[in-house]
Amino acid sequence: MNVVIPRNSRIPVRKTTSVTTSYDYQEPVNFSIYEGESSIAKNNNFLGEFTLHGIPPAPKDVPKFNVYFDMDANGVSNVSAEDMSTGQKKGIKIKRERTK
Repeated sequence: MNVVIPRNSRIPVRKTTSVTTSYDYQEPVNFSIYEGESSIAKNNNFLGEFTLHGIPPAPKDVPKFNVYFDMDANGVSNVSAEDMSTGQKKGIKIKRERTK
């Protein structure tokens, strides 16, 4: 878990972070998106996920991915990831449901 957009950040906001694989020769890479500030995923609110497939086989920590977070003034978030070795991109749009 990494906090990318801290609480009380000005909206709209754009942030980028870099991540890598956790296992040797990991072919699919899953990106789970949460909101919250805990370093433990289950203590945060799950928002969605997406997967990049077809990552070239490599030892863990070798593949590099840039992950882009873009939140607009309406609370709509676009999160995408790019495999730096192939240029492959995939992402998700998350619309916040506002409750009274």
